Amino acid sequence: MKRGLLFLLSLFVGAVLFVWTVKQIGWQAISSSLFELPIPSLLLIVAATLLMLFFGTLRWREVLRSQKKEVSILPLFVAYLGGFSLSFLTPMAIFGGEAFRAYAAAEQTDTPFSQTFASVVVERVLEILTYAVVVIAGITFFFFYAGTPPIFLFWILGVAVFLLGAVGFLFFKEKSVLRGLFQLKGRNGALDTEREVLRFFRFSNPFLWSSLFFSVGKSCAALLRTWMLISFLGASPGILQALGITSFYYASLFIPIPASLGLHEVFQAFAFGMIGSSSTVGVAFALITRIAELSVALLGLLFLAHFGLGMLVRKMVVKVARMFEK
Repeated sequence: MKRGLLFLLSLFVGAVLFVWTVKQIGWQAISSSLFELPIPSLLLIVAATLLMLFFGTLRWREVLRSQKKEVSILPLFVAYLGGFSLSFLTPMAIFGGEAFRAYAAAEQTDTPFSQTFASVVVERVLEILTYAVVVIAGITFFFFYAGTPPIFLFWILGVAVFLLGAVGFLFFKEKSVLRGLFQLKGRNGALDTEREVLRFFRFSNPFLWSSLFFSVGKSCAALLRTWMLISFLGASPGILQALGITSFYYASLFIPIPASLGLHEVFQAFAFGMIGSSSTVGVAFALITRIAELSVALLGLLFLAHFGLGMLVRKMVVKVARMFEK
């Protein structure tokens, strides 16, 4: 019940932000940029989005390989796509997409759920690390490019640095956090998962470095998508400008609002203004990005519906609950 209320509240906040942004800038001005984008250009943005997910799948496969599990890339990509759909549409359902991916991988590899769930947790941690590094780099660019930046940029930078430091502290120290936090003892699914995660984050682990390589690949795909879309909208972006815009896209993902509704538009309107472009183009950029990601998410939902979404959700909830049983 509480999660449902949080979801509705976050959706309401996002909708208010979206309406306010559109009202301030003007829908007519936004639509003139939005609807002038040719269909082939939009398809290229969708393709770049799929490329980002493909690199994420390769990263996840490296994590599974570190557990001595070999999985074909196609079914793994489909599972990654389904998890993306759940996370994109319902980010307040904590670990919804992650639990689905862990369940799908467990079914494909005949592996305990706690182990595949650990692989998904590792992949998400690597994703957060990537977000934090890109946000720090992008905000730093804005500090030098825009002169005296507004105070909220310092808050975004602070959150990114905190996340980077927290991940390093929790995982590279190689000590259990769950045991003390939940008073868990003996053999336990949650502790098994944590043990797998801590085992992965060791500098001597070669799969850590190959996973980081694919994290860089995913960020490069995101940067390419940003650069292409800015170009399609009539601007002439440099690499650093595209990095700054991408960092604001990642920063909007830190806040659990469904599909970053409203928040992404506000961030991009501000970011485009800082690089000397129009806020109108920034909102159009955010909307086109959302359309591309929604198209990919709907594709993933088709896969989820094929396997029975209700049944999958019930099974995932049961498996996650059992992990924390003493």
